[in-house]
Amino acid sequence: MAQALLRLLRMRQKILVIEDNEDCRNILALQLRTLGYDIIEAESGNRGVEKAFSEMPDLIIMDLKMAGIDGIEATRRLKGRASTRDIPIIVSTAWIAASSMKEVLAAGAAVVLTKPITHDHLKEVLQRFQ
Repeated sequence: MAQALLRLLRMRQKILVIEDNEDCRNILALQLRTLGYDIIEAESGNRGVEKAFSEMPDLIIMDLKMAGIDGIEATRRLKGRASTRDIPIIVSTAWIAASSMKEVLAAGAAVVLTKPITHDHLKEVLQRFQ
C-alpha cells in the first residue's frame, strides 16, 4: 500500500526531445507520452540547448544529425555547463560511423540508439535512468 502511494506521489519525469525531423519528433514524443513522461520538444540543436537551460529536463533524447549544431556539439554545450552537466543524454541516429560513435560518447552522451527505435527498446533504455 505504501509503495503504491509513493508511485502516485512521484513526479513524472520530464524529457526533452530534440529532433529536426517533425515526423520523427512526433513519433518519439508519442511513444514517450504513452510511457507516462512529460515531453518538451525542440526542432533544432540550438533550440534544444536553449530549452534544456530553461526547462531543466530530467533526460534528453536528441538526434545526431541536425542543421545548425548537431547532436555532438549540443551534447558538448550541455555537458559544459554546471546546471545541465548531470542530465543524461541519449543520442539517436539512423546511421553512425564508429568514429562518430566514439565522438558522441566522448562528448558525454550516455547512450546512442539506432533508429528506428522500438517501443520496447526505448522503454528498456529509459528504465536505466529512473
